[in-house]
Amino acid sequence: QFEEGYRYYIVSQARDASNPVNFETSFSTYVFIVDRTTPTVAIAAPVHQGFFNSLSALSGTVSNTAPPPGSVPSPLDYIQLQLSDTDRLPNQFWNFNTQAWQSASISTTIAGTTSWNIAAAYLPANTPAGATSWAVGRSSATFVLKALAADLTGNTTSFAAYQSTFTLDLVNPESDITTPTPAQE
Repeated sequence: QFEEGYRYYIVSQARDASNPVNFETSFSTYVFIVDRTTPTVAIAAPVHQGFFNSLSALSGTVSNTAPPPGSVPSPLDYIQLQLSDTDRLPNQFWNFNTQAWQSASISTTIAGTTSWNIAAAYLPANTPAGATSWAVGRSSATFVLKALAADLTGNTTSFAAYQSTFTLDLVNPESDITTPTPAQE
């Protein structure tokens, strides 16, 4: 059995039964990595359970390590992101390609890398109204960003394991003085 976390090389060279023996001058090499470890994802922005009134990017990291003593992981293949507006019924999903909300579940796929970033240009607009804004005419709303990652050996995380729930807050705070009362001096 091949141990996890190692890169293996298989080399083949042919020879025939002639006298003297003929050998293949250029031989074939096949390289493979045994990796059974699933990558892990971290969502850096927006922060889980955080609040925002404008959002400039979605970002995070992916780690794909293999256990010692070999410690050789397979390369990352891709990252998928899904952004949903959970306060709308039915839930709405952000289509990163068309830059619009839609009712059908959709995700976007980006190249596998140890850090990822989706710029504001691909996100809902930071305006209070409009069909393509975060608010869509509301002053508060809750969203969920889900992420998954896969490596080249097929180890894939699930959307359920890595997500950030965050809230849009466009309500200005108000304060009031209760003591001393306005009549007291």
